[in-house]
Amino acid sequence: MLKIQMKDNEKLGGLQSQIKDMYGDFEEMKRVREEARKKLEERFAEIHRKIVLNQQSIETGAKEVNESIKKFQKKFETNLTTLKENVFRDLEEEKLKTSNTFIANNDRM
Repeated sequence: MLKIQMKDNEKLGGLQSQIKDMYGDFEEMKRVREEARKKLEERFAEIHRKIVLNQQSIETGAKEVNESIKKFQKKFETNLTTLKENVFRDLEEEKLKTSNTFIANNDRM
């Protein structure tokens, strides 16, 4: 009976040793997991920062493009109005010249 108890005690001692080893491994795994979590959080923060910077850059670029389009549109409309006025003025001048030439030729006949 004493031998059986001793064997059981040896088995319990071995089990305690394994539990201590597992506890150490568990603590190591927790530490590694925590480090990995911190690295992921840092990576997320960096990616988020880059996204925000990219978004700001795009918004700034969009504003610049819109301003350029507005300036171009204003200049284009001004040029178009000037061209229209010039064409109508030239047309009136040609109309007057043609009319005067027609009258002069008609008078000669």
